Amino acid sequence: MRKNFIDYLVIFSIAIMSITVIWLIYDVDDNKKTQVIEKKLILNTGKELEEDKKEEIETINDDSEKEQQSHDKEDIVVTSIEPVPIVPSDPNLEVASEVVNYALNFVGNPYVYGGNSLTEGTDCSGFTSLVYANFGIFLPRSSYDQANVGVYVPLENIVLGDLVLYGYDGIVSHVAIYIGNNEVIHALNSNVGIVVTDYQIMPIISVRRVL
Repeated sequence: MRKNFIDYLVIFSIAIMSITVIWLIYDVDDNKKTQVIEKKLILNTGKELEEDKKEEIETINDDSEKEQQSHDKEDIVVTSIEPVPIVPSDPNLEVASEVVNYALNFVGNPYVYGGNSLTEGTDCSGFTSLVYANFGIFLPRSSYDQANVGVYVPLENIVLGDLVLYGYDGIVSHVAIYIGNNEVIHALNSNVGIVVTDYQIMPIISVRRVL
């Protein structure tokens, strides 16, 4: 009977060992499969990342190319700008007539260099600035500076009320008011004072319209 017990014990031990060996083999195999799966996942993930990076780089390159093409197109566009001719503003002839009539009131009054009185005496730029100031138009005190006010007018388009600037060698030294009929009124010099003369009494440098 003891022999039978020993035989059963040996068989049971062998069975346990067999199960253990099978379990170890299965566990090892399972670990290998897990490792293989993990490696596949890692590889797949790496490939996906590489593909994503490639797509991102391609997208950036495409955007850069499009942007560069856009800049190139902008550079190619040529805007032709034609010079705009200077067109004198339409004169306010009603006010211009009033200016001329007002200025004529002072013919015969004295010329005083640096003076600021239409009755007691003034010089050429003082005369024009005082006359226009009466109509709310304030001009610089010197004839040189008055050459830059208003708008330029070609001599053939001159009308009453325009400023006529005179001088030599391109330097403005005198100013008068055009009153029509090829005449101007101005404070000419200390010998004659404020007078009406031909508008071409000296070289004309420019005509300016301030009305």
